[in-house]
Amino acid sequence: PSLPIVAISSGINAEYGVNGAQGIVNANLIKKLVEKLKTETDEIKQLVLDTLHYCMKVDTDQALSAEAMEVFTSLLGHSMWEIRGKAARDIMDISFPLEGKKRAVKVRCIPALVKLLADKN
Repeated sequence: PSLPIVAISSGINAEYGVNGAQGIVNANLIKKLVEKLKTETDEIKQLVLDTLHYCMKVDTDQALSAEAMEVFTSLLGHSMWEIRGKAARDIMDISFPLEGKKRAVKVRCIPALVKLLADKN
């Protein structure tokens, strides 16, 4: 069964899974969610990272256009291991297409990910 979630800060209801993610992508809300990662509380950041994870299974183009790779990379240094882990997962998602891989190299994402290999969490 699907787990309902509310993307609180963006004012939308999203059900985890393809249907909810497709709705978010169709409504062009990815950029707004990426922007929320810069300003929201840590609890909300975790929800947004989870939401973006599902959205990027549907479409990575909006996330790449919203400079999500840069934001995810910056979150790899976050003090909370949960956020570091979710950011790393989202980097994997956005890196699936070739353009995502190129962006990862451009923003020097790889050294930050390698550094996480020594993370105890």
